[in-house]
This record gives sequence, structure tokens and C-alpha cells, in this order.
Amino acid sequence: MKVFRKISAALIGASLLVPVFMAAAQNTTRPDRPERPENARLARIEAIKKLCQAQTRRAENAIDRMDKLIDRIDEYIAKLEASGVDTTSVENLMDQATDQKNTADDLLIEAENKCSAIGTAELPKQAVKEYMTAFNNLKKQMISLHKTLKEIVRSLKSLERDDNEEENEND
Repeated sequence: MKVFRKISAALIGASLLVPVFMAAAQNTTRPDRPERPENARLARIEAIKKLCQAQTRRAENAIDRMDKLIDRIDEYIAKLEASGVDTTSVENLMDQATDQKNTADDLLIEAENKCSAIGTAELPKQAVKEYMTAFNNLKKQMISLHKTLKEIVRSLKSLERDDNEEENEND
């Protein structure tokens, strides 16, 4: 009985495997793969261009937010000056921040131009590298501007504290 089971199992296994081996023996080579269409290349370039546009849009929004911060800080400096606080040290930092913001605006325009050139460039890879260089310069400038704004806020807080202490001493 055991022998019969082994033989029947071997026959069933062989009957299942023979068609598989026969099919594999008939066609052992892979059919020629068609060339990638030009549309796929253009789609990749377009996707890269959209990513660049999204990055520059985010950078533009960040610069706008920093510009609003500069305006608010200017208003606060005017308020402190009206109350008689000497803000000359902070005004120098504000001039520096304004210059950095103007430089960031120029770098943003450069990055936008490099981004728009990606779709029309003969060598898109080179155009992307140029864009990334321009964008990294913009990013460094924005980080520098942010540090300057943080320093201005710290200085303003210390000026306000000093002013409050003087008022308390006078009372």
C-alpha cells in the first residue's frame, strides 16, 4: 500500500511538472523589450519641473512671512522709540536684515529662472544641477536672514527689559 501511494504521488507530481518543463523548453529567450517612449522622458522632466516649482513657491512663501516679520519688528521699534528707548543697535541689525531679504528676493528670482529653464534645456540634468545650486544659495540666505531676525528679537526683548527696569527704579 505504501509503495502504491509513493508511485501515485510520483505520477501526479510528474504529470504536473512535465507541462511546465515543456513550456519552458519551447521559449527560453525573453522577447525583445520595446524602447522606452520619448513621452516617458518628457513626463519625468515635467515632474522634476513641478517639484522645482513647488520648492520655489515654498521659498517665496517663507520670504513673504519673513517680510511680514520685518514689518512687525519695524512697528515695534517705532513703538519703543516713541517711549524713549534707544534702538540704534537694533536699527543696524534691521538694515542688515533688509539687505539680506533683498538678496533673498534676487536669489529667488534666479532660482525661478533656473526652474523654468529645466523644461527647455538640451541637458536637463545640467539644468537641474544649476537649479539646485541656485536654490541652495537661496536656502543659505534665508537661514542667515532668519538668524538675524532672531537676534533682532532677542535684542528688542533685552531693550524692553532694560526699559522696564529703569521705570521700576524711577518709581
